[in-house]
Amino acid sequence: MGGIKYRTFEEKQTDVNIAVNLIRDVILEKCDVSILISADSDLIPSIEFIREIKPKHKIIVYFPPQRFSYELKTICNAYLKLENYKHYFEKSLLADEIKIESGYILKKPVNWK
Repeated sequence: MGGIKYRTFEEKQTDVNIAVNLIRDVILEKCDVSILISADSDLIPSIEFIREIKPKHKIIVYFPPQRFSYELKTICNAYLKLENYKHYFEKSLLADEIKIESGYILKKPVNWK
């Protein structure tokens, strides 16, 4: 029976990779301050672990537009809502079409805003 085929994208291990690298950088003393751009509360256990091993380490969270986590807000040292800076992102967008040196034209997908 011929059915409709759907193509989906499933995010794999991104929050785990962020958490591991966040902890690694703190343990190996590769940073004085950690800056996290996310509203994913799954990252809270890694921040709690950092608080346990290095209580004075500063963690700043930037919340992407239209995303927020009260739990992350309360566990970090400082936070900023990038929603308030949306106009900077809009000014940074590339054109809908870009012609590269080879002559090939790169096009932004229609469903991207």
